[in-house]
Amino acid sequence: AQAVQPPRQVDSSVEWPTLLARLNVQAMAQQLAKHCVLDAINEHQVVLRLADEHKHLQTKMATDNLAKALCDYFAKPMKLNIVLGKVEAATPARIEQEHKQIRQQAADESIAQDAFVREAQQKLGASLLPESVKPLTGA
Repeated sequence: AQAVQPPRQVDSSVEWPTLLARLNVQAMAQQLAKHCVLDAINEHQVVLRLADEHKHLQTKMATDNLAKALCDYFAKPMKLNIVLGKVEAATPARIEQEHKQIRQQAADESIAQDAFVREAQQKLGASLLPESVKPLTGA
């Protein structure tokens, strides 16, 4: 027999990126979630805010899948309410983009300071193709 999971306690101090990382969401539901910020959460409802420029992500299927993931995570019925409006805080998508930019900048600096690369540039007249420099995955 499969053990029934007790409902998780709703922590109103939880941050949306942290909660999102724990949810089982993929595809369009994940994209929708990544472009939202958490407006409010209580024992029965999650309220997310989505910027108007991303409202195309709010399809019925994506919304339904995200709502199901929230119900599954909390092991009880949870209502999902997504409101459109101005998003001031950093969304998970924006945070992810900033981390990518930081990793790219570090990769650019690392390759520019590499002794072999510098020697090749000086002695052979080699040049770097900026678009060819990629950060290591997982770094």
